[in-house]
Amino acid sequence: MPSKDQITAALEKHVPRGTVSGVVIDGGKVGFALESQDEGLRLVCEKAVFAIPGVEKVTAVLTGSRGQIKVDNKNTPVLDRRQSLPGVKKIIAVAAGKGGVGKSTVAVNLAIAAAAAGMKTALVDADIYGPSLPMMMGFAKGKGLRGKGQSSLDPSPLALRPELVDGKMIPLEAHGVACNSIGFLIDEASAAIWRGPMATKAIHQLLLGTKWDTNNQEIDIMFLDLPPGTGDIQLTLAQNYKIDGAVLVTTPQDVAVADVRKAAQMFARVNIPIFGIVENMSYFVDGSGNKNHIFGQGGGEKLASELKTPLLAQIPLDPVLRQNGDSGTPRVGEVFEEIIKELTPRI
Repeated sequence: MPSKDQITAALEKHVPRGTVSGVVIDGGKVGFALESQDEGLRLVCEKAVFAIPGVEKVTAVLTGSRGQIKVDNKNTPVLDRRQSLPGVKKIIAVAAGKGGVGKSTVAVNLAIAAAAAGMKTALVDADIYGPSLPMMMGFAKGKGLRGKGQSSLDPSPLALRPELVDGKMIPLEAHGVACNSIGFLIDEASAAIWRGPMATKAIHQLLLGTKWDTNNQEIDIMFLDLPPGTGDIQLTLAQNYKIDGAVLVTTPQDVAVADVRKAAQMFARVNIPIFGIVENMSYFVDGSGNKNHIFGQGGGEKLASELKTPLLAQIPLDPVLRQNGDSGTPRVGEVFEEIIKELTPRI
């Protein structure tokens, strides 16, 4: 009778460790689960085990879409869990190491600027604990809302619920951007008091449970508004989805730059390139036209140089930008249009 060690050794010549589970041996009969959707790989593994002396029958069961088997530069099998998002061509994460730097403001305005440039655009609010998309895009007040059976003047709570078609959510649209957020699915006044596994499950539901290619048109570019920090949600997204690049948002002050540096390290570890740095609240222009560097000076430029990535913009502290976000009527300025032009060759 073959041993489990023999079976494991035979399989690890073709798949990485941890990909096979549930090995069962019943005399000469062997069964196991293979973490893949590759039917050809299943046949290869069954043949490898069948070649072990004493094996009479082999049954391998594919366990789903948790990853694909690839080989690295040493020809060693590697499990790549990152998957493309159906209906979406490119994904850019908008991230920051800490809260309060205006990351969501940047994400919202970048999405609207991309849509205005002619790209079919989506925006996902990945901040499960503090979703801001419904307010900033005007959904909370019914502004700019488009959805089946809903008017742009309908401020009722039901106006925030995406329609379900064949078990998938249809993204709501505002300012030319297809949107989804946990804020559409829970009451505005309710807190998402969830542990990490529940939060990450919600993220998968927002992404995979939404039909992004509505009207058979794929999304050209999706922006992910990540929560601050480098926790479960950020790692779940980085390790499970093919994110093409990240835009990091900081203020000039040292404490913000230090935290954004940690976010950059996380993206580096999961092989996601940094497309550039946006320095927000760089300065305030007073009534006399003088620039006042309230939060310090040069932090974003220093970080961009350190990471060898472009400084995409230095955005001034502008009360109008804040007011537009709070009122759900974002008005894209020239600075965001320029950022999109800078990003376009990489999109």
